[in-house]
Amino acid sequence: MDWRSLLSNHSQDINQHNILKTNSETGEKASLFFKNKAVCTQESGYIIVEGPDAEVFLQGQVTCDVSNVVQGASVNGAHLNPQGKVIFSFLLSKLKKGLIILDVNKPILATAMSSLEKYAVFSKVTLSLSENFYSFLISSKASDDLPKLTEYSSIQKLSKGIIYSIVPKTLFSKWFDLIKDDITLIHNDTSRYIRINAGLTDIYPETSSKFIPQVLNYDLNNFISFEKGCYTGQEIVARTHYLGKAKKRVSLWEIKISKNINLNEKLFNCEKVAIATVVDSIRSSEKTLRALLVTAEENRETTEMFLDDNGVVAVKRLDFA
Repeated sequence: MDWRSLLSNHSQDINQHNILKTNSETGEKASLFFKNKAVCTQESGYIIVEGPDAEVFLQGQVTCDVSNVVQGASVNGAHLNPQGKVIFSFLLSKLKKGLIILDVNKPILATAMSSLEKYAVFSKVTLSLSENFYSFLISSKASDDLPKLTEYSSIQKLSKGIIYSIVPKTLFSKWFDLIKDDITLIHNDTSRYIRINAGLTDIYPETSSKFIPQVLNYDLNNFISFEKGCYTGQEIVARTHYLGKAKKRVSLWEIKISKNINLNEKLFNCEKVAIATVVDSIRSSEKTLRALLVTAEENRETTEMFLDDNGVVAVKRLDFA
């Protein structure tokens, strides 16, 4: 969903708006996002959870505390398998009583829907896919300009410098008219980079059911409530939290390599021992990737890793932005 098609779909004159026109590489465009009053589209899928048991159903299935989310607010969360591993993650928004929407990474949408449907048969709840919403990442510099729409929309701080908003298509024109002055529009290819840089780990089919939430830093990014009641996979999550710690965690890396690397691909040390797993990556320049890697603590200061074909790549661990 790029801004040109989005605006043309809603009869907006694209020539009146500051759409970022640059051949800059993704990393540079992300830097412009934080320096400006900027709005970035993102590719999402939406699951509607509706019915008298909507809140109770989700409360017994997901890691976040659904009961504490007020109307018009959002919270990060995840759905786990019985072994405590993340099937998919989401951003939950409570639009009104009995109507909840899950903003899901689009490639995992079918898996997410199937995962919830297995449990929904026991509750008075209906699940459906929707194409009636848009969601955005917004620079905190634009926060003073955010409209306070409360009807079927949500605004939430997502991470340092990043604000999330979900808006029904029927309200898009009204929403956009309120933010368009002095706002820079940035293409959606930047949103994945921004999320990776902030350490917000999305789930893909290749990484679904591979990691417990703590490995993905979900405990550090408010995806998990340790005060709520039971939910699927909770025992593993609680045991790791109270009786031990995750032996591996996601960290942010710069990788100098001209080709792309695959999700769930292993990286090795010089002794051909796997020391890292790729959970997300995006090209930041022609010869570098920005990647989220699962590693053990003792491997986080390494400066080179090897691909399965013995190709060596230079790596550098970075701090989350």
